Amino acid sequence: MKLRMAVALALLGTSASFALAQTTTAPSTTAPSTAAPSGATTAAPAAGKPAHAGKYGAIQAVKIPLVEAVEVAEKITGKGEAVEVEFDSGGPNQSPYYEIKVLYPDGKFVEQTIDANTGAVLKTENKVFDRYFSRLKPSDLQAAKTSLRDAVGAAEKAIGNAARAVEAEIEKGGSDIIYEIELASPVGKHEVKVDSTGKVVKQ
Repeated sequence: MKLRMAVALALLGTSASFALAQTTTAPSTTAPSTAAPSGATTAAPAAGKPAHAGKYGAIQAVKIPLVEAVEVAEKITGKGEAVEVEFDSGGPNQSPYYEIKVLYPDGKFVEQTIDANTGAVLKTENKVFDRYFSRLKPSDLQAAKTSLRDAVGAAEKAIGNAARAVEAEIEKGGSDIIYEIELASPVGKHEVKVDSTGKVVKQ
């Protein structure tokens, strides 16, 4: 009798141990989350659309080309001359526009913002000239035989293919000035340099 009770108790203990082992929770093996931190943006560029497509595509659609916008900015007083122009395609609630920096014979430096579809002057802001051009002087512009506006026209003609200027600026090259012009056409992006006589020196 005692022997049978001892065997029964041993079997009972084994069953309890087995049941306990079955209910033990295994360590978690879940991989760490790869989600972006809260507030982070992970938007990818649109498929098949180059990063610069917005700016260079928009210039083809505006009603006022860069040359005409420069003419508007320079005619505000009739004395200033453009030294730098940059096109901006605007935003969802903003029309495309040009930012045109105009230098006057007396050293006054003004930035005009021109609507690229209407030609309206959106903003006029005085600037400090030395912050933009350390070597260029008003006398350099007076000595040049070609203005930035005419240099842009020469660059667009040289490229052809309905090219339109997107940016233009004047750089001092030795004792002369060089107009650096960036253009866009249906076949791509172009960079052209024009000297102070209106001659295309690099394309």
